[in-house]
Amino acid sequence: MIWPRCTNTLKISILLAGLCFGNMQSLCSAAESEGYYGELDRQVPSYWPADRRPVTVYFEPAEGVPGYRPELQALVRKAMAEWQAALGGKVVFKYAETAAGASLVVAFTDDASKMQSQDELGEAQMLHDNNGIITGRILYLTKPPSWSTTSTLTDRYFYNLALHEIGHALGVTGHSANTSDIMYYRSQVDDKREGLSAADKATIAAIYRHPTLATANNGKLVKQASTAYVGVAGQINDASKLMQQGRFVDAEQKLLAAQKAEPDNKAVANALGALYASLANFALLTRNYPLAGQYFAKSLPMLEKSGNKAGVKQLLNAYVPYLQMTKQNEMATKMMQKMQALQ
Repeated sequence: MIWPRCTNTLKISILLAGLCFGNMQSLCSAAESEGYYGELDRQVPSYWPADRRPVTVYFEPAEGVPGYRPELQALVRKAMAEWQAALGGKVVFKYAETAAGASLVVAFTDDASKMQSQDELGEAQMLHDNNGIITGRILYLTKPPSWSTTSTLTDRYFYNLALHEIGHALGVTGHSANTSDIMYYRSQVDDKREGLSAADKATIAAIYRHPTLATANNGKLVKQASTAYVGVAGQINDASKLMQQGRFVDAEQKLLAAQKAEPDNKAVANALGALYASLANFALLTRNYPLAGQYFAKSLPMLEKSGNKAGVKQLLNAYVPYLQMTKQNEMATKMMQKMQALQ
């Protein structure tokens, strides 16, 4: 999530979606059908598949967090109910008393340094596999950042913030360019928006009406493949299931075995690249920067080998800021050149 300001974003497995600039007139007409669905990045399989619904939500205890008040949790629940209604109950939120088994965790902090960007008031971090969203975490800031001209978060402002982040958590992999939409990329100073717009509702409905998988091309490959390839496809599917269970080491071993069987298989390379990108992003979240660097370095050649140019661009959008942050300026320059070559 980049709201209210835009910086580089992680798009491989963590849903910190980038800006989508579009023609305002086309957006208005699209709102009558599929909203700004066509403006989103659909390379990532961003939606909750049917077998992972209802979405179980756990609120981390926030008593004692400066700026927190119980009304904030109530506003988040209200925002979830509004999105749920917009989907006609297709996605239902269930609330859990403990974190065990929860698929979506909501937390509050007054520490802006815990955000991917310290300009943010909230962010949704989502983990995906080839079938859709596995799990996620939404983090809300309980006080305005240093650049803000206000000293408190009003209920309306926070409610719109809650709606925005939940939109990302449901699968909106980007932003609207229309200021009347809740998924507009930048917050308004006076923030007079009230709830979801017609375009917001149309967009989320479109996402769940015809979700796009990152592995859409794999189906074609399997149909044209030999019996030996079907075996490798099975290993990719097994690895996907292991990722759903959080067994990332086992998933890697499955994919490495598939790669050993067919070293030139692009589907295997793509799956390995996506796995390593996911692990790099989670290492960043836990501030294990050396480990993040190792996984970024593993992910890039795999995605390049697979021919997934969109995936490479998305990875570089995260890798370059990491390199700059860790003062690896020479490598950052090289990666920036790669990005430019992909434009």
